[in-house]
Amino acid sequence: MTERDIPRDNADKASSAAGVDSQRRHAMLLGAGSTLLSVVAGFLPGTARAAGDSAPTDDSATGAAPPSAAAVGSRVVPTSEEPLHHVVMQNSQIRVMRVMIRPGESTMWHAQNLTFVNTIINGSRSFIQRKGEGAGKVVEMVTGSVRFGDYQTAGIVDQVSNIGNALIHQVAFEVIALERGNYGNADRSGLSGFSLVLDKARVRGWRVRLQPGEIAAPYRQFGPGLRVVLSGERLIEQSPGDIGKQTTLHKGDAFFTEAGTRTLTNGGETPLEMMEYELL
Repeated sequence: MTERDIPRDNADKASSAAGVDSQRRHAMLLGAGSTLLSVVAGFLPGTARAAGDSAPTDDSATGAAPPSAAAVGSRVVPTSEEPLHHVVMQNSQIRVMRVMIRPGESTMWHAQNLTFVNTIINGSRSFIQRKGEGAGKVVEMVTGSVRFGDYQTAGIVDQVSNIGNALIHQVAFEVIALERGNYGNADRSGLSGFSLVLDKARVRGWRVRLQPGEIAAPYRQFGPGLRVVLSGERLIEQSPGDIGKQTTLHKGDAFFTEAGTRTLTNGGETPLEMMEYELL
């Protein structure tokens, strides 16, 4: 999806404005401390792609909306209130949603007005429409890829339909803090196991790949973040002076992460892959 503003007619402007006000009101009222929640879900295996610099295929193909798109109606809601975007975690900085769209299903029209990062846990062929943009696009959502939208700068209203044969399963998050935190220099270049795949004004993201028993070099996290698991069984996380903390992993798990220095070890017997995001 592109990152430009979308023209709308008067009725759509009113609906979109209500969505903007609702999301930003939620963002400014939030003050809860960070929590951690492991959400267990499965996904079909597939080949992971690098994120950010490797766009999903077929984004330029146009097509006709499926019947389910018209069936949900024309009402516009904030993304966090869209029924297939399940809010499962939230703190003062980040709102995390598990998006589940079965084959043949469509989301409601939803307004996106915040920085948005989407990890594709399981992909499928989709049809995406934006209000005011005419014909929709056929998009191949690739398992393991990442999609980004700077919607705080230019908001959109869109609808997503699953026109493939597999479940669309995503772990998406919105940056509900409206101002950049300037936490520090989030740089993990040169670290074994880490590869930078998302580098934006508000957030950076690294793909972490560790073989069984492999230890990643110690690194420092400056700002709040989110960890999304793509594969693996067990993670050992250790901070200087502390004993290791073991976490059992499942595909699709998500965890808040805090600032600090740590070492990561794949404590399982299968390869571990996950996304690590850090706010800037």
